[in-house]
Amino acid sequence: MKIMKQILVFTLVAVIAFASVGCSSKETNETDTKTPATTKENKEVKETAEAEEVLIKFPHYRTGPSGEGVTFGAQVERFNEKFKGTYRIELEEIPGEQYNDKIKLLYQSGKLPALFETNNSDPEWTKTLMDNNAWLDLAPYIEADPEFKAVMMEDSLAFNTREDGAIPSLPYAYVKYAYMFYNKEIFTNAGVNEVPADWDAFIAACEQIKASGVTPISFMTGENAWTTMLM
Repeated sequence: MKIMKQILVFTLVAVIAFASVGCSSKETNETDTKTPATTKENKEVKETAEAEEVLIKFPHYRTGPSGEGVTFGAQVERFNEKFKGTYRIELEEIPGEQYNDKIKLLYQSGKLPALFETNNSDPEWTKTLMDNNAWLDLAPYIEADPEFKAVMMEDSLAFNTREDGAIPSLPYAYVKYAYMFYNKEIFTNAGVNEVPADWDAFIAACEQIKASGVTPISFMTGENAWTTMLM
């Protein structure tokens, strides 16, 4: 069963300017001064074409063989393909329970990446980043691109906008789903013949399953138990 729930998560952009890691050779020789103009132009075009992509390192916990990891990885691959030759995102896989500790360490050492995430499980940590201005105000960029702003959810845009009008984290452009898996055999044995379509039907189905002698819900308790927190 899919129940639509918006997850409020900060994606912060650190105050780090993207810079190309590539550079052309500065070695010259005497023949360069005698090279025809057309040859020089060809050389400049070649050097521009061979300039390396801007590498954007993105430490993240949505990685690995999980459904979320596969989906997120595919999004990054599509980005890299679309902007091939200009930008490339490089993911660093960090297990969920270690992610915040890693970001805190990078912050303390002055090496925050250009992109990183915080979440509501550690609000004091997020407040520390905010108070110390360890982020880039996205408001000017969003306002400068009406098409980009138009796809953002109004509620998410409002949530991510501070009282002073600054936007430290990227608003959502879509509603994320929370997934639940159910056992068809248990449903059938309890006489639940339809998958609940809303919360009232869901609670009624749980009561019916409970009456049949089966515990209706199993909650996630490992890692950060985020699915349990959604409930």
